Amino acid sequence: MLNSYRIREIADATIGQNWETELSGYVNRLRLKSNIVSEFASERERNRQGRRNFIRLCFTAKRYSDSILSNNTEEEIDSAINSLSSCESDPECSIAMFTALRGAPQEVLLDLAYEMMHFSYPGRYGLATRWVWNPLTGTGALRETIVAEKRAIGFEQLQKLMKSISSSLAVHGYRFSDFLPIDLISALYYSQDVIGARDNSMNAGGMEALFPNHGVISMMILGIRGIHHANP
Repeated sequence: MLNSYRIREIADATIGQNWETELSGYVNRLRLKSNIVSEFASERERNRQGRRNFIRLCFTAKRYSDSILSNNTEEEIDSAINSLSSCESDPECSIAMFTALRGAPQEVLLDLAYEMMHFSYPGRYGLATRWVWNPLTGTGALRETIVAEKRAIGFEQLQKLMKSISSSLAVHGYRFSDFLPIDLISALYYSQDVIGARDNSMNAGGMEALFPNHGVISMMILGIRGIHHANP
């Protein structure tokens, strides 16, 4: 179940009705990331640095990039990446191949699969990584909009949830051609929690000026901070 009005409140607070003009820079970076992922998945000749850059596009997998590269053969990593070309019709294949990799916790590998599937087909799949919504703990950026028990749910169920969020936003005047603007809503809202927690832990006192702002944190967790016009 979804709290439709809370979704609208979060959208109003984070992006507003003029989001297409005011936040175009963020959305353009998300589209560039989508292009990078799609182009890299279609390549047939890759090197170690390219694979490393690819893994590091995922915020939760970034710290494990070298470990993943060291604990898997090039063929195993490339097979997972190659599976993205057909994940629109066969999502379970990509999920299985990415989670079969070694060098990172299973939940991180699942995040990697979900994120790369999302950016390969942003009109088909919503971003369902743990910082967006973690069904096992009931946490994540969308925790206030989702009314559900803390339980594991499958990928297709997660996608139905993301589609429901998109439909609810459309009712309130936010009509998107794909799921990328919802990435931005989630990241900006999540960044408020991060900054708020840091400010409280430091008792403010001007120390908040030393921390990144909402935009910087959002770009970090979306994996677009280094994306401009080329592969980061």
